[in-house]
Amino acid sequence: MGWTDQQRRALERMTATRSRRDEVYADVANDRDLTAEERDERIRAVVRAAWKILATRPDWARVIEPEPPAPDFPEVWARLVARRRANG
Repeated sequence: MGWTDQQRRALERMTATRSRRDEVYADVANDRDLTAEERDERIRAVVRAAWKILATRPDWARVIEPEPPAPDFPEVWARLVARRRANG
């Protein structure tokens, strides 16, 4: 008995999902055994590198300026907090 097209597509979707999951696990595998201090140092190194890159831009000061919050930020935030509290 052969596979139907529907079964074949479902199997392809499951295989693709599994391979994406495996890719993510492979990406973080090197970080799994790090101590908190080692993770902190890795993050600090990334931030330092990002600042060096930003410093080479002529518009760096504008790029790092904080953006003002959206006008509806308080309402959106309150709604998100309420939803989180309701859903545990």
